[in-house]
Amino acid sequence: MPVAMDTGQASGPSRAGHKDKCLQVLLRELCQLQAKQRKLKREVEKYKLFEDYLVKVLEKIPKGYSEGREMEEAQEEALVEVLVQHYGKLFAVSQDIQKLLEAFSRMSQAVHQSLESLEESHRALIPSRSGCASCRRGVTAGRSSSGSRNTMSPFRKTGAAIM
Repeated sequence: MPVAMDTGQASGPSRAGHKDKCLQVLLRELCQLQAKQRKLKREVEKYKLFEDYLVKVLEKIPKGYSEGREMEEAQEEALVEVLVQHYGKLFAVSQDIQKLLEAFSRMSQAVHQSLESLEESHRALIPSRSGCASCRRGVTAGRSSSGSRNTMSPFRKTGAAIM
């Protein structure tokens, strides 16, 4: 009587579906690993500056400076570790400050553009010969002959400068 043997090659769509699922899982893992690799490369680049600095510092230390002095070596290693930590903190603070400076710069530009737009809208709303007296007084008193802003308030009856 012949015995049927399983050759490991199933026929039908279930085997193909299993392969597709495995392939999708592997592709997801590949994408995650590639993202992790990119992140680690950025980290290496980020700390490359410090590595170069420390290598230069080590090159400047005389060759026989710490030979035969284990206690001093331990102290020096602790000192170097503290220095590395300090420069790491300085680098992080520097990065934060740069991000804040960029954000404030963008915010300043947006406010400046908004102010210019508001001034243009205001000028468009004020008729050249008619309109309220306070607006005309504000436009004429608010600017000096050179075109720059004056500190006089258009809402004060006396026209005194604002302190």
